[in-house]
Amino acid sequence: MIKHDPHLIAHRLDAICHARFGGKPTVFAAALEISYENLHQYIAGKAIPGNRLQARLRALGIDPEWVMYGTGRSPLEADKDLAKSLSTPQVMRDKSFAVYDEVPRTADDFDDPVDLYQPWTVEDFSTKAYVFLELTKEMAESMKPVLAPGDLVLIARRSQCSDGDLVAARWDDGPGAIKIFRAVDGKVGLWSINPSIEPLILPKKAVSIHKVVLIRKKHA
Repeated sequence: MIKHDPHLIAHRLDAICHARFGGKPTVFAAALEISYENLHQYIAGKAIPGNRLQARLRALGIDPEWVMYGTGRSPLEADKDLAKSLSTPQVMRDKSFAVYDEVPRTADDFDDPVDLYQPWTVEDFSTKAYVFLELTKEMAESMKPVLAPGDLVLIARRSQCSDGDLVAARWDDGPGAIKIFRAVDGKVGLWSINPSIEPLILPKKAVSIHKVVLIRKKHA
């Protein structure tokens, strides 16, 4: 069994912080939905990420295997083939998932809704159960600086969302936005990483939400 090395894990997390979050641990912590103090324990090599934190890393498009063992896809290396595919949306449509330019209002707004199962590895994602959203500036604003215009987020056509999930939400006539979901007294709470945007508390019938299961950065 490969043992975790807290110091190497700390070094990789620190590198991610600088590469993806401008060297600002507070921003990295907010993206992970943990406190700065907790993140400091990991970056200082005093704690090892558990399953929950690894899942949150994966939701941000960061391979937990690379963080834990140094194997898998490094989030620090540019993927030229991926960058090329992201710059040509038609390639993505032809080869894998459909690409939408706004959050569907309901599950029935998708082309061919199907029953959704819950896979845990990228290889298991079904092109019939998931679609990509190509984010506009408005859609990505809530998640600055984690997400940016041109990024793609893979969303489930039908899904059950839990507190802390990253979701694609739509609650009015706009294109929608990426938010952090929390249930609040029987209503839908939508939080942002961007501190300039206030949380929203909406009736369930007034909002549609789809769970985000994968992020593909425009510039990996």
